[in-house]
Amino acid sequence: MGFLGLFGKSENRKEERPSAELSLSPFAFIEGRVVSAFTKVKQDITLLSSWLKYLRHKDLLNDQHHTRTQRELGEHKIHIAQLKAEAAELKTAIKEFREELKSGLSEAKTSSFPNLIRTKSELNPNRKRTYFENKIVTAIRSRRKDYILKQMLELAARESYSTREIEEIIVGEKALCGRTAFYDYLRELKHKRMIRNGEKGSKKVVMAEKAGLEQVR
Repeated sequence: MGFLGLFGKSENRKEERPSAELSLSPFAFIEGRVVSAFTKVKQDITLLSSWLKYLRHKDLLNDQHHTRTQRELGEHKIHIAQLKAEAAELKTAIKEFREELKSGLSEAKTSSFPNLIRTKSELNPNRKRTYFENKIVTAIRSRRKDYILKQMLELAARESYSTREIEEIIVGEKALCGRTAFYDYLRELKHKRMIRNGEKGSKKVVMAEKAGLEQVR
């Protein structure tokens, strides 16, 4: 009896194990769901982190663009102020030149030959220009040359005009300078490596170099 009783108890214990495993299975299921939920949360956090990095990068780019724009506006304002100051100086010089011219005319009228009619041929060709006359002439020539060079660079930047066509526009249509001065300016731009000769298809054209393009901008 005792041996059978022990054997019987052993079988009862074996039969009890499946019930213990069944009792643990709901916890395992819950644990699996929790792990799955945490995995999804981790994925969402990673995605949000990526979006935050992207948005921060965009903000940084926008800040840099804003700073660059503000700097360029400041440079333009300074340039405009300089142009206004030069224009004011030029106006003052012109006004003084007119006053000197009027003074010279009044002196000529009150000369020792008041009854004689003066002609252009009687003016003294050896008369030296005054300081203000030289200043005005120099300023006008300098600005005129810079303007002509800029016009030539703009045409070269289009990469569609030949030397002859640019000459016809500058010298013929716009009448900005003579043919001799035009080719002097052309040689100067080539010497400074601001333009070069090139080809576009079968046509030989004048092209602007990088330094020339920066001047045009």
